[in-house]
Amino acid sequence: MAQDPAGSPRIQRLRSRIPAQTAATTANQALLVASEDGTVTAASFTPDAAITGATATKRTITLENRGQSGSGSTVIGTLDLVTGVNPAAFAQSVLTLSGTAANLSVTAGDVLAVKEAVTSTGTANPGGLVEVAITRR
Repeated sequence: MAQDPAGSPRIQRLRSRIPAQTAATTANQALLVASEDGTVTAASFTPDAAITGATATKRTITLENRGQSGSGSTVIGTLDLVTGVNPAAFAQSVLTLSGTAANLSVTAGDVLAVKEAVTSTGTANPGGLVEVAITRR
């Protein structure tokens, strides 16, 4: 990607899909590898079908930086599917990014992964698209 002629920072938009999960199962998978140093400035999940959030059986989708070795667990952002958070089919839901600036920093070669967790019997995940925007430093 070439730098914007206006001189603004270059933004790399990375996309990867996560598979559908039944209510009680969760994904824990590598999604992307950062190709250059930068700062995560946005992250989202676009489900393939509607999800009805429920606090008692919530699903949390977490974007993590696993580092270059793949063993880290730095939380970049989360989407907590609690009561009132009801992503529509094919509509983008924004992850809440970490308030700690260092957690948003990525280095070329860092593995970004999605880890899910559920409460009680869980809420199904229909699968969908995860998008991450990284602004070059």
